[in-house]
Amino acid sequence: IELPESVRRLSDYAFENCKNLTDIDDLLKGIEEIGDFAFTGSGVRSVNFPEGLLIIGESAFSGCEELRSFSMPSTLTNIGSRAFSSCKRLMTSTLNGSDLTINGNIFASSPFISSITIGKDVQAFNCSALDENITELIFEEGSQCTKISGNMFNSNSSIASIVLPPSLKEIGDYVFRKSILPSL
Repeated sequence: IELPESVRRLSDYAFENCKNLTDIDDLLKGIEEIGDFAFTGSGVRSVNFPEGLLIIGESAFSGCEELRSFSMPSTLTNIGSRAFSSCKRLMTSTLNGSDLTINGNIFASSPFISSITIGKDVQAFNCSALDENITELIFEEGSQCTKISGNMFNSNSSIASIVLPPSLKEIGDYVFRKSILPSL
């Protein structure tokens, strides 16, 4: 599929359940927003999200059981709830974007993802919840992150390792509420 350069948004459910759609890197060139459920249940195996992408919608890649990896652009500002839920082969993730907001459990029911790396360009990380299976949160060396907020680890009993960056200036309300933290 080749999209005209004028296309900037992929609407909700645009490629839902397209099982033969495995490589979407070229398809995403020039795209600024991926709508809700846009690739749900598709055959996507890996994604290199392009610079210029701002928004990944709710459940945009949910049920992509072949998805193993993805890379985020520094331009990303928002990831919708359950964006990568039920991705059975996804194991690790690096999240980028200078002022990144994550809405809800983006990796819900993705049983093998246990480690998340926050890219060095992320300055503010607002996450309403990370999934129970997340055991490790890593900030890349040279991290510029100054603020983490939201219910990021609220009631998480699995988290085993977090190394907070020296640049951090603010930890918001409820970030570690009721978490079982071994150490920071």
